[in-house]
Amino acid sequence: VCWSADGRLQAGSIQLGGADARNRWSYLGRFAYASLAEGSYEIRLKLRDPKVDTARVDLELFLDADWRRVESFPPCQRALGRSVHTTHRLLEAGTSGDWGPWQGGVVVHEDQIHTWHFALSNCNYLTPSHVLDYELRLRQADASETSAEMNSFTLTSALAFLCCTALFACFVIHRKNLQVHGDKAVTLGKSWTTGGTVVRDARKL
Repeated sequence: VCWSADGRLQAGSIQLGGADARNRWSYLGRFAYASLAEGSYEIRLKLRDPKVDTARVDLELFLDADWRRVESFPPCQRALGRSVHTTHRLLEAGTSGDWGPWQGGVVVHEDQIHTWHFALSNCNYLTPSHVLDYELRLRQADASETSAEMNSFTLTSALAFLCCTALFACFVIHRKNLQVHGDKAVTLGKSWTTGGTVVRDARKL
C-alpha cells in the first residue's frame, strides 16, 4: 500500500523478504528533477512488528534512460546490469514503533530534466519476510516537492484551459451575432408583410 500527492511526500508500507526473490524487491515511485539544479531524496523506515529488531534493506535508484531496459529484468537482477543507478546499502530502520533516521542523497543534472525511479530491496540478504513502513521525501533544489513533470503538465493544462476558454467565448459571440441577424430578418419580414396588406386593402377600397 502506498499513497502520494503529486510528487510530495510518499508514504506507505511494504512486505519484504523471504525465500522468493520476487518478494525481496519493491518499487516505490518516481520523481523528475529539474536540470541545472541539485535535488535531494530522503527515506526513513520503521519495522511494523515489534518483535523484529533489525532489517537488512537497500534503497535503489535508477535513471529514466535505463529504466525501460532494466525493468524487463528479474527484480533482483535490475541493479546488477549495466545501468545508471545508485544503491544505499543497509538502511537503518526504526524499531519498537519508532522511525529510523532520514537517509538519502542528492541528484544533479546538467543537461535536461531526468526522472529517477526508487525501490527498496533486500536481494543481497536472505531474511524472513517482514512489514516495513516508509516515508520517501523528494525535493527540488528550491525545496519544492513537485515533480518537474507536474510543472510541465500544469503549464500545458493552463494553456489548454485558455484555448478552450477562448474558443467558447468565440462560440458565444458568434451565436449572439446569428441571433441578432435572425431577429432583424424576422422584423423586416413582418414589415414587408404589413406593407403588402395595406396595399391590398387600399386596392379593395
